[in-house]
Amino acid sequence: MFLKAVALSRNRGLALAQLTTVNLDFMRMYRPSTNVVARPTAGTGRGYSLVGHHEIMIPLLAAAVLDFDERGR
Repeated sequence: MFLKAVALSRNRGLALAQLTTVNLDFMRMYRPSTNVVARPTAGTGRGYSLVGHHEIMIPLLAAAVLDFDERGR
């Protein structure tokens, strides 16, 4: 579904420059790495793959985003 949304947006002429995607999962798998992290961001953005337990990863990610925003970078 995610790739269809990206394709629809691009087909309608919307620029997805500097698109950032993140795959949060318990183990690294080929399909999400390709379809979420690599393919939609090829040449124009960044894709991240974070592997770990959600109850630990999501609060850490939220704290990192808030810290990044607070520092104004």
